[in-house]
Amino acid sequence: MKHFLLLIFALLATPIWAQQDAQFTQFMFNKQYYNPAYSGIRGVPTIGAFYRKQWLGFTGAPENQQLAFNMPAFGDRVGLGVLLNRKSIGITQNIGATLSYSYSLAKTDNVALKIGLQGSFEQFSINFDDPSNVIREPGDPSTRSDQAQVSSGNVGVGLFFSQTNGYFGVSMPQVLESTIGVNDAGTLTATRARHLYAMAGAAIPIGDKFRLLPAGLVKLVRNTPLSYDVNLGLEFFRILTIGASYRSDETGGADSIDFLAHFLIMNRMGIGVSYDNPLSPMKDFSKGSIEVLLQYDLKTKDNLSSGSGTDMSNPRFFF
Repeated sequence: MKHFLLLIFALLATPIWAQQDAQFTQFMFNKQYYNPAYSGIRGVPTIGAFYRKQWLGFTGAPENQQLAFNMPAFGDRVGLGVLLNRKSIGITQNIGATLSYSYSLAKTDNVALKIGLQGSFEQFSINFDDPSNVIREPGDPSTRSDQAQVSSGNVGVGLFFSQTNGYFGVSMPQVLESTIGVNDAGTLTATRARHLYAMAGAAIPIGDKFRLLPAGLVKLVRNTPLSYDVNLGLEFFRILTIGASYRSDETGGADSIDFLAHFLIMNRMGIGVSYDNPLSPMKDFSKGSIEVLLQYDLKTKDNLSSGSGTDMSNPRFFF
């Protein structure tokens, strides 16, 4: 375990390359995508589905679908997770699957510290036969007349700390710079960049019925400005949460102002929606971005053995 911790800190100091991963406005409900150490931390098996349509009205804009599952195992000391995802941009498509494993370095009824490891498989493809594809220079070696694809694998690591009123996590989901481009011309091919993520959030009570819910996500990739999402939510009666986010980077280049709402049903099902209002030059071509999520606990704390440590009164951060 000591060697594993040294590996994580060594990776955090490693140079990082260009931004490639998908982004989610409702990142606080999608921690498994960013950090393998999150798997099983809630103490209940949970399944979730996510859909994001970016830059509405823009032809070939990014689109993401995701199906995720995670659960505790072996007395909650271990967490297991599976994540299936698809991302499309124009005539390109990425289909991937990720298996994650987490282990508790420390765990009490109110505090958990987990280390995580994941393995992933990704298939990247370009459909040159797509009717929307227009080749302006026939014979260009960067184009083809069929569908080309390439597959690759990767590994990731993470740490995640949570307690009743907050959480913090740091991770690198893609450690290896594997090839993700299709190239027959003999020139350089695109490779997977290392992305470093740090996220944090808290729950601040306001009387008995309301809570203030600040959250943040920082993304670091070499040769690109450090970018961040800052969210502030207000929760009503532990059921309805409404919030707003600001997305920007260290250069001051504002990307969007985002609005979200999340509704909890019977303390087991979470339904969320969000809308991104663009502030960048993309606002002249796009009507914004939308995101929808659905998450469901397959069990509740009452169904589990005592001492699980799950705090179902704080669903915002554990969903």
